[in-house]
Amino acid sequence: MAVDPVPSRLEQARRLGASEVIDPGATDAAEAVRELTEGGAAIAIDTSGASAATASAIDSLAPWGRLCVVGLGGRIELDVRKYLSRQITVMTSWSLSSVQQIACADFVARHAVPVDELFTDRWTLDEADRAYAEFDRQAAGKAAFVF
Repeated sequence: MAVDPVPSRLEQARRLGASEVIDPGATDAAEAVRELTEGGAAIAIDTSGASAATASAIDSLAPWGRLCVVGLGGRIELDVRKYLSRQITVMTSWSLSSVQQIACADFVARHAVPVDELFTDRWTLDEADRAYAEFDRQAAGKAAFVF
């Protein structure tokens, strides 16, 4: 499942294999995940850096569910009493270890994951000002500078 407020990224997620896509602007994402999974997600990953998305990911978890928050994020405030009986685990990760990077690369190769499709934009260094202005809009997928 993919949750994203940007329609083009939801469509990209579907093309890349997401069985369900959820627009948090159109519905309560946590409730939709709980409904689609019949009780909540066993595993969730939040890479958004948005406090509301992290809180929603926590709310989407099933009992004993696990959430990994990857990269930079904002602050969230939790009422711990709400989650005590659910026994959830929240982990953070700045990046993958070298062992995990190798496992990820092996997975990509083994399953022929179309990595190039993740990059929606390519920029030259001469276009850096325009590229960073576009990055700030957060409307596309991943981008790369090419030489």
